[in-house]
Amino acid sequence: MLVMVIAHLADCLESHHDALIDFKISIKGLENRLSSWHGSNCCQWRGIACDNTTGSVIRIDLHNPYPLSSNTPRYAFWNLSGEIRPSLQKLKSLTHLDLSFNTLQGIPIPGFLGSLKNLQYLNLTTVGFRGSIPPNLGNLSSLQYLNVSSQPLTVYNLQWMTSLASLKHLDMNQVDLSLVGSNWIEFLNKLPFLTDLHLSNCGLFGSISSLGSLNFTSLALIDISLNSFDLKFPDWIANGKLGKNIEVLGFSDNKLHGKLPASIGNMKFLTDFDLSSNGVEGGIPSSIGRLCSLINFDLSSNNLTKSLPELLEGTENCVSGSPLPSLVSLRVSNNRLVGELPDWLGQLENLSELGLNYKLFEGSIPYSLGTLRNLTSVGLGGNKLNGTLLESFGQLPELTFFDVSSNQLQEYL
Repeated sequence: MLVMVIAHLADCLESHHDALIDFKISIKGLENRLSSWHGSNCCQWRGIACDNTTGSVIRIDLHNPYPLSSNTPRYAFWNLSGEIRPSLQKLKSLTHLDLSFNTLQGIPIPGFLGSLKNLQYLNLTTVGFRGSIPPNLGNLSSLQYLNVSSQPLTVYNLQWMTSLASLKHLDMNQVDLSLVGSNWIEFLNKLPFLTDLHLSNCGLFGSISSLGSLNFTSLALIDISLNSFDLKFPDWIANGKLGKNIEVLGFSDNKLHGKLPASIGNMKFLTDFDLSSNGVEGGIPSSIGRLCSLINFDLSSNNLTKSLPELLEGTENCVSGSPLPSLVSLRVSNNRLVGELPDWLGQLENLSELGLNYKLFEGSIPYSLGTLRNLTSVGLGGNKLNGTLLESFGQLPELTFFDVSSNQLQEYL
């Protein structure tokens, strides 16, 4: 005998329904985005999800999938503007709130969001909030994801953030942190589960090299580009204090100087390394050969003066046995590197972009470079290269940019 059991999913709580209706009253864009917000069961409304058992609203996802920068008329259809009413604080079971890429312009981040203590995900990027970030967001002890980037916000003190003990992802790009001072890292160091840290263009300055006991053991991504760090390349970046799982280092457009330590070769999971537009000196250590997962490597616009390493160490540890088998982009233009181009450049089988412009390289172009069939962009201009330009470059199927100007080559394609 066949027995059919049909589970009844709970309708949304009346108090949660009323809270969302009150929120809807203050939001513009009703004729499009929120047209489904009618009827008694708010669990069926667009952007709303409920607990199947209790009927409590646990998720509000009203992000605009077409950001203004995408330059599409669909942005206006999806865009919401207005204000966030305090009625949302009645949704005590809410775990996910995403209002990103809308235009709630000119208002501060509502302080009452700090009362949603079950919140795990909060995305308020590019919404147009102004003013200071309310410290009572520190009450969100269950929060794992926080994004308040790309809007004119200011932070005066990061002490409140030390209470976000569960935080894994923090994005404060373009938020003004200049008033926090140089001790910003001491507060963030108290977030033991942090994996992604985005602090680009935040007005940060001072020392990040003298902290004695870093606790970023879970960190996989750190982006502190476009700030004002004027200091020697910090040793703790590569000596293991960032943890063994670091994948992305974004330090471009600062004032870092000093030499790259050989220990950067210990970051075996590193995929992206961007130290462009700084003042790094010396050369590139041969230990980068141990970075088998490296995809993007950018040291352009620094003060590098030595030659590229003739050999890369540790390549036998990569699965393929070839040097830097994952590398797609290599950019070291606008330095003062000298010497000949090493043969290993022609063994980078997945290389798409090669930028070696405006240096003092001499000698011939390695024949093997012309066999890299994934190349799309080659910049070798402004050097002292000589010999015959290889015809094989003209047969590369993906090549769209090729610059060998201002050299001493005998032939051109």
